[in-house]
Amino acid sequence: MKKYFGIIFLLTSSLLLAKENFNNMGEIHSKILSNRGKEQFRKNIIFKKFERSGYSNSNQYLEYIGEIENKYDNDLSEYDVKTKGFMMGTNSNLISNPNTYIGVGFGYLKSKVDYHNEDGKIRTYGIDYYIGQNIDNWLFIGKAGYSESKNSYEDYRYRTKDYSLGVEGGYMYSLGEKSIVYPYLAFDWNQYTMKAHNDIKDNEDRVGSGAIGITYAQELGEKFLLTTSGEWNYDFSERKEIKINDGSKIKGLEVGRETGVFNIKLGYYVDPDFLVSLGYSSFLNKNYYYDMFTFTLSHNF
Repeated sequence: MKKYFGIIFLLTSSLLLAKENFNNMGEIHSKILSNRGKEQFRKNIIFKKFERSGYSNSNQYLEYIGEIENKYDNDLSEYDVKTKGFMMGTNSNLISNPNTYIGVGFGYLKSKVDYHNEDGKIRTYGIDYYIGQNIDNWLFIGKAGYSESKNSYEDYRYRTKDYSLGVEGGYMYSLGEKSIVYPYLAFDWNQYTMKAHNDIKDNEDRVGSGAIGITYAQELGEKFLLTTSGEWNYDFSERKEIKINDGSKIKGLEVGRETGVFNIKLGYYVDPDFLVSLGYSSFLNKNYYYDMFTFTLSHNF
């Protein structure tokens, strides 16, 4: 009898451990990297509007992302999370087709999670591909992306993946020669996959979402560039419960379906083709918020 109680205790402990340490940091990482990559893709189009697109209409960038402050809760307790990482990529306007843009962005984010005196590390690698078309100042953007996160705890580890597709459309209004306003609508599809670990099975969840946003850019004299943007995202469906090996389900981390994003960045042209920028980004959901700073080197070639 003691043997059976021991087995039941081990299985229950394993399940509770998996349940309590379940997190969606990889998903949040993916959203941050995708947002930063799309911001840089739009900026390449703005560079052309401001006649700073370089000889080959190409832009390369490297961006450091560091956390200022965050709050991240699950339905049981509060995590203590520290996050940092980087982005890099290239975006080009095709010389043979001056109204077409292509780009790729790669990013890495790492979070250290402290929960019930157990340290965990979540490392995420993400890549996004972009294509855009400017038709009489109507801008249309398509995106395909993939990210993979490794969740490492003392006694176990597991992986999560995010496959994404997205479209965006808006109109670029020129307010004189040195300022642009770009309101837009966007729609995204994501497949979130969590690989089996402890007593949890492989899980998949497909979520559609929509966003409305606005970007503003202005050159201040010959040396400064101010860019700012705001976006509101809404998931069209609730997230599924998590499947475990005995056929039952457990509630995952509750995440609000609405997320607000705000970015502001001030850049200084060291020379006409090289921009150094310092920025602030905020991601706000009812279950988490992230305030982050960015330091970006951008070269038009």
